Amino acid sequence: MQMASPQSTHGRAVLGMASTRRRSIVKLNFFNLPSGNRPAHAAASPTDSLRPAVDIVGACRRLHAAIDRLEERVADAAGISLSDLRYLNLLELGPLPATAIARQLHLATGSVTALIDRL
Repeated sequence: MQMASPQSTHGRAVLGMASTRRRSIVKLNFFNLPSGNRPAHAAASPTDSLRPAVDIVGACRRLHAAIDRLEERVADAAGISLSDLRYLNLLELGPLPATAIARQLHLATGSVTALIDRL
């Protein structure tokens, strides 16, 4: 089997593979390449429009992870638990019933009662 040289046709590379029995053409899609490696004439991939949203979601995940690490450090420095610190932050909202605090902190109402008694 012989392989012909690649030819570029509107964003696709065409490789001709000659065989005595048949001739097949394999198309390589440039959309699978990173955008920096894509030829200038290749059209944008339909998923390229989603890239900003994916970048934003990734940035939000990194931000939340950084906030969690910061909260853990502050709680350690203050000598309190992470739930206690988050409860103290909730105090900015004013008085809240135990059920609302439990919902905000993802705790059982009994745990919130113990938390309030402790602080």
